[in-house]
Amino acid sequence: MTRGKRLSLLLGLIPFLTLVLALPLVNRVEPVILGLPFILFWIVFWVFLTPFVLMAAYRLEKKYDSGEKGQEQ
Repeated sequence: MTRGKRLSLLLGLIPFLTLVLALPLVNRVEPVILGLPFILFWIVFWVFLTPFVLMAAYRLEKKYDSGEKGQEQ
């Protein structure tokens, strides 16, 4: 596995960890943010942030893959 793929997988793992494994840690009603209980705000925040994290992972993988292909030739 190339370094770019490994780094992009680690970056792509962040939204999964925050939406699945971190929920018991943020499971509370207070504080209320934008009229939403904290846990609902947490979920909505990460749903909107996930595409940007995955876009960064995609660009990171392409950056490393293009650099490695240039070195092989």
